[in-house]
Amino acid sequence: TTGYDVHGLFGIFGNGDAIADKPGRRYFADYGGVKVAFLHREACAMPGVEVACEIGFCAGLSALLLLEAFPRARVLSFDLGNLPWAHAADDMLRAQYGSARFPGVVFGDAAATIPREHAQRPFACDAVFVDGDKSYAGRYASLAKLHAVSRDGAAVFMDEVTTEPCINGTYAPVQHERQCRDRNANYWPAVRAYNRAAREGWLRVQRCAWPPRHRHDGICLARFS
Repeated sequence: TTGYDVHGLFGIFGNGDAIADKPGRRYFADYGGVKVAFLHREACAMPGVEVACEIGFCAGLSALLLLEAFPRARVLSFDLGNLPWAHAADDMLRAQYGSARFPGVVFGDAAATIPREHAQRPFACDAVFVDGDKSYAGRYASLAKLHAVSRDGAAVFMDEVTTEPCINGTYAPVQHERQCRDRNANYWPAVRAYNRAAREGWLRVQRCAWPPRHRHDGICLARFS
């Protein structure tokens, strides 16, 4: 039911990797390590991160990056759990890092599991990575649920960004659609969600990185307020 047929070669980690069973073909996304380097560099420069939260565990590579970039933090991952390797990756990270640092992925719809998990075991995110649901309503709900359980000023890493003005509240809704809809049709729902949060005043975009081969497929750092 998804476009994933091998683990870990999409998202921020895509580097035009070869497809094992399809000679001569490669995955379309070749970010040249730009997204990974941006997230790792910015995360490593943040002091005092005790809890990092992410939506979109998949094969566990982003969780692994957060565990290494925030060496004293607990990493909380939320994932739909619809990919066959997600549970195996969850087991491996829990075995490697221990439950104090990686208590295990909370599987299910993050819009429901985040508030439920917070009610049962309260936490406050110092940094978050937003991926997962690709719909406008789903991405906005992801942001809002994370905002509700994060500290003021928490760092927000956002994937699937077309241009900075398209997500930072520069454009009002009508102008936003005219200026941004056709930049990258796949990311238009996420871009709408980011822009709405920015215009509402609780998401402040700071800076972004753009892979040379994908000028409308970037990653940004923002802050919750």
